[in-house]
Amino acid sequence: MCSFFVRGQCNRGKTSPYRHTDITDQDLDQMKKGYGAVDDKIRDRYHGINDPVANKILSKIKEKSKLPEAPSDMSITTLFVGGVTEAMTEEDIKEQMEPFGKV
Repeated sequence: MCSFFVRGQCNRGKTSPYRHTDITDQDLDQMKKGYGAVDDKIRDRYHGINDPVANKILSKIKEKSKLPEAPSDMSITTLFVGGVTEAMTEEDIKEQMEPFGKV
């Protein structure tokens, strides 16, 4: 739940990773428990401190963005490409791979 939205101060709108809908009284009560008052939690989230939701999102991004390491033997030139359909041409594949280096 977006604590900034609850206070009418969220400027992220639809791009906010936090919930803006279906906020219940139980949600509001949960904001008061734990690490302190609502104001403290909002201040912490604004400064990026003690924000378990942000930590979870960032850890998922790090997991997904792990790239394989380059081989120590630079003469290796074989690459497995998955997700290729029969409708794709060689040019389509080259176009998708160009941002990562010479094909």
